[in-house]
Amino acid sequence: MKKYWARSSVWLKLGCFLLVGLPVGCGSRDKIVPSPQNGAQTQVMDSVDALRKKLEIISQTGEGGSSLEGVSESIEKNVPDPAMKASLMKDASALNSSSDPEQNKKIAARMLMTLQK
Repeated sequence: MKKYWARSSVWLKLGCFLLVGLPVGCGSRDKIVPSPQNGAQTQVMDSVDALRKKLEIISQTGEGGSSLEGVSESIEKNVPDPAMKASLMKDASALNSSSDPEQNKKIAARMLMTLQK
């Protein structure tokens, strides 16, 4: 009879650990990787040349998504001409909303042409 109670005590302890320990986990919630929505800095290109290089890559690969981070901010920071800035911002908005790589290539190429004016 004594062996039975010793074994059930182990199972009871294990059960309590699983019920309490697993949902809590080992880490804290403070170690969340920051995203742009919760305060992380986006990568802003320092010059028009850096923006051109980024757009050249996009015009060749058609990549989108997170690779577009910082494009709008770089336009705001580095393009002094208001008309050119407005045109580029319109294209940057279209680029951000597009999920088609071929469309991304066309939009980036158009933005490069605008920057060369």
